[in-house]
Amino acid sequence: MSELQSMIFETADRIFADHVTHDLIAKGEAGVPASNLWQDLNFAGLPKALCSEEAGGIGGTWRDVFGIVKATGARAVPLPLGDIMAAHWLADQAGMEMPEEAIPVFAMGKKSARGMTIDVELESALPTHLLAWEGETNELFLVALAGQMGSRSLAGARQLRLDIPAEQLRAGAKLKAPQLTPITLGAMLRAAQMAGAMETALRLSVDYVNERVQFGRPIGKFQAIQQQLAMMSGHVASTVRAAEVAFETIREFDIACAKLVAGEAAEVVTDVAHQVHGAIGFTYEYQLQFLTRRLWAWGSEYGTISYWAERIGGSVLREGADNIWPAVTGNRLTL
Repeated sequence: MSELQSMIFETADRIFADHVTHDLIAKGEAGVPASNLWQDLNFAGLPKALCSEEAGGIGGTWRDVFGIVKATGARAVPLPLGDIMAAHWLADQAGMEMPEEAIPVFAMGKKSARGMTIDVELESALPTHLLAWEGETNELFLVALAGQMGSRSLAGARQLRLDIPAEQLRAGAKLKAPQLTPITLGAMLRAAQMAGAMETALRLSVDYVNERVQFGRPIGKFQAIQQQLAMMSGHVASTVRAAEVAFETIREFDIACAKLVAGEAAEVVTDVAHQVHGAIGFTYEYQLQFLTRRLWAWGSEYGTISYWAERIGGSVLREGADNIWPAVTGNRLTL
C-alpha cells in the first residue's frame, strides 16, 4: 500500500469507526440521513479524492480508493461514498461545473427523443443530485433530486425511476474517450463493496462458531463447520482479489470478471454465514443481516451473474478454440 493509499484509507476508516454503528445503519434504512458522517467525510476531502487538485481533490486513482470503497461494504455504511466519488470524478473528467453544496451520486441514464430515464438505488437521503451518464452519447447530465421517496430495496435503499422530459434536461458535458462504460463503472463499485461485506460476514461467522458451544465444545471444532468456512473463505479471497485487480487496471474485462466472481461468491457466502449462525443471523439486532441483504441487492445491480457470464463467454468464443489459452495468458480478452 502506497503512502497516499494508506493515508486515504486510514482517514476514512477512522471516520467510519467513529460514526457507523448498528443504530446509524438502522436509521439510514428508515430514511434518516447520516449528516454527521457526511460532514466528517466531506471535511476530510474524501468525496473528491479522485479529482485533480484544480478541482479541489487530491489526484488519487481508483487503485488508491479501493480500500475505502471496500470498507463501505464491510461496515454497511449508510452513505454511497463510492458513487459520490465516481460522480465527482466523472464531472472532473468532463470539466463539468458542480454546484458547491451539491452531493451528487453517479447513475446510469437512458436518453430518448422524449427525454431521459434514470433508474437508481440510493442508500441515503443525503444526495441532492444525480450525475446521469448516458452511455451511447457519453454525455453527463446533472439532475436535481426533489425529495422523491420511491420503494425500498432488500437492502433498505430507495429505488427511484426518474423520467425527465427533454425540455427539462440542461445541456450536459461530454466525456472524451472514456475508459469505462456506465455499467462497468457501477459494477466495479459494487464488486468492491461486496468484497468488503463478505470479509465481515466471514469474520462474524468465524467469531461466532468459536463462541457458540454445542455438545460440550465450540461448534467451530466440528469438521462439517470447518469445511463450510474453508469453502466460504476461498470465495471471499477470490472476490477481494478480483475486485482489487479491477481497481488496479480499470479494464472492462477485469471488472466483468470481478462482478461475476462477486455474484457467484455471494450466493455461497450468504448461505454459509446464515447456516453457521442459525436463527440469530436473521435477527435485526445482529449485524449479519445488514451485510447479507446488501450482498443480495448489490449482486443484481449493474449486471447480474448471467449478464456478465454471457459477456465474458462471448469474448472467449470470439477468440476461437485455438486461441483461448493465448488470449487468457496474454491478457487480450475484451468485452
